[in-house]
Amino acid sequence: MPVGAKRESVGKLAQLAKDLYEDEDLTGWVMQDIHHTAAAVAMVEVALDVNGTTHQTQLRWVHVRGDGHIAPEWSTGTWTLSLYGPVNFLTARREGNS
Repeated sequence: MPVGAKRESVGKLAQLAKDLYEDEDLTGWVMQDIHHTAAAVAMVEVALDVNGTTHQTQLRWVHVRGDGHIAPEWSTGTWTLSLYGPVNFLTARREGNS
């Protein structure tokens, strides 16, 4: 099963990423924990320094083969970040939370 309904070209995906993130300045990040929630899915807890503010969030990564089909982590493939815009995961870290 391919990830997503339709595979966009690399050029279109690059333009989409540029449009979504052009106002965001990522200056640092710390990977804090990884949770393997399925054979081909991992949730990664990270702290992101964006536009001078630290954001605590989880990023969903999916392991896929070259043809876009989901692949168990023990098979040949690449971990790819699920596509979504910054507004979905950039929330400022509250004081006292780590």
